[in-house]
Amino acid sequence: MHLCYNNENKELYHCHSVKSNDDVLFTSYNDVGWKKTKNIIVPNSTFSFRIESNFGYEGHKYLRFRATYNDIELKNYDSERSLCSRGLSDAFDVTPEPESWDELFFLLEKIYLKRDNWNCYSYSNGLVHFCEKYKDVSNCDKDVLMTKMIGTLLHGAFDLSIVNNMVFAPYLSQLCTISLGVIQRLYKNEEVQYNNEISDTLDILYQYLKETNQQYLLFKQLK
Repeated sequence: MHLCYNNENKELYHCHSVKSNDDVLFTSYNDVGWKKTKNIIVPNSTFSFRIESNFGYEGHKYLRFRATYNDIELKNYDSERSLCSRGLSDAFDVTPEPESWDELFFLLEKIYLKRDNWNCYSYSNGLVHFCEKYKDVSNCDKDVLMTKMIGTLLHGAFDLSIVNNMVFAPYLSQLCTISLGVIQRLYKNEEVQYNNEISDTLDILYQYLKETNQQYLLFKQLK
């Protein structure tokens, strides 16, 4: 299967039979083991991507791509797996099997179409999904994982300069409320060992509360 670029319509598409005069950007493979492509630039654009794969090793398999537009990393805020690891926040994973190239190319084409606003689009989806899923959680056995996701989302708000954006404000406020509840439970749980990720989330949460003049909430919640 090929990932191609149509010069006339200036669009990406994937196929088994390439149209005449179109550019082949990438061809799928079934190679076992770790592989990473060089940066592939879409013609007539500042959009680029690289593909990473590791087929055949149970527990370590992956098939993903990372993309940039105008030298800015495009983020995957839609995925909880990516939210749990800031090192993977720019990774777009699909099922790690050789037959999943169609899924990967389709996602890559979607992001290319939405490239101008992708980070805000993905962030709003991820933020809304997180707030709706965890808004009523009061005793969660995933507090440490939630802390990682909260940290990534709060960093994202600063990266996208939307901390004081009125459109995002209701959900960021809800995220803050969820964050304070998680931190309170962690604060009271003597079995939890604080690490750099938890400390980072505490730091970025305090930075957010300070930026929005709500830092008193942190001390009030932890009483």
